This record gives sequence, structure tokens and C-alpha cells, in this order.
Amino acid sequence: MDNVSAVRILTLSGINETMNYRIAIFSLTLLYYSLILVFNISLIAVIISDENLHEPMYVLLCSFCINGLYGTTGFYPKFLSDLLSSSSPEISYEGCLLQAFVMYSFACCDLSILAVMAYDRKCGSSPVVCYCCSSSSEPSILKTTNRGIERLPNREMYETKSATPTKCRCADLQRSAAFFN
Repeated sequence: MDNVSAVRILTLSGINETMNYRIAIFSLTLLYYSLILVFNISLIAVIISDENLHEPMYVLLCSFCINGLYGTTGFYPKFLSDLLSSSSPEISYEGCLLQAFVMYSFACCDLSILAVMAYDRKCGSSPVVCYCCSSSSEPSILKTTNRGIERLPNREMYETKSATPTKCRCADLQRSAAFFN
């Protein structure tokens, strides 16, 4: 006969130490959870409803808030119900695995969104637009893209009030574009 033990229910013993203050902890946790929900939902609604905020950084911020809702909903409801229970808080093995999966996927998504935000900021602050000397009389703009360097017509949004550089830096732009692509 084999000696086999199967654990199907886990008992959370750390909450037992705080049973004297469980109503106060429950109230503060519920307040904190409701503030997270209200803040994230209102920020998502504002970003979705306003057409001016449909830009990459705001879309990433919106996905950050959606991921925050996912993570807090995976943790706080069970924690709040454990604070209210009069007996020792218990969780099934499957419930524990589900909660661990939600927490790890929440953390991975958060770090991924932060990495994409950092990359977006990096691309936004690199020398994307260059006024370059050209043979034509019409000024043109060179823009680095994933395909290389392409010539765009001059637009007011790219113009600055500073004088155009006298030295052509197209070769520098081509080298930097080749480095990042």
C-alpha cells in the first residue's frame, strides 16, 4: 500500500492573527478596492469616449487600466470574503492555482505594457524628423521608418521656428535608422 496524501483544501493561517481588527481591515480594503475600480473605469471611459485621446500612449494607458482591473478582481474579492468569514479562511487547490495564474499573468502583462510604453517613448524621442539639404527648392523632411528613410512633403506640424541646419545630416540619419532596424 502506498502512502499518498492529496491536499485539496489550503488553510490561510496568516489572517487569523488579525481577527480582532478584521472589520477595520475589511472596511479599508473595500474602500481601497472600490477606489481602484472607480478610478480605472473612469479613466477607461474617458480614453474611449474622447477622440483626441486615441493615440498610442493613451491606448497603452487604457490597457494598463484594464489590466489593473483584471489583477485587482483576481485578488480582492477572495481576500474580502476571507476577512468576513468567521471560520478559518480556506481555499481549494484549484482556486489557489487560478488565483496564482491571475496574479502572474497580471504581473507579466503589466511589465509588458510598461516595456511597450518605454519603447514608444524611446521612438518618440529619437531623431525622427530631420531637415535635410536637398537639390530641390521645396524643403522636404526625412522620416525614419521601419522600412528606412522616406521623403515626406513639408507640413506645418513639422516646422520649427529655428533656422534649418546648414550641415546635412542625412548620412547620420541613415546610419541611425540602419542601427534601429
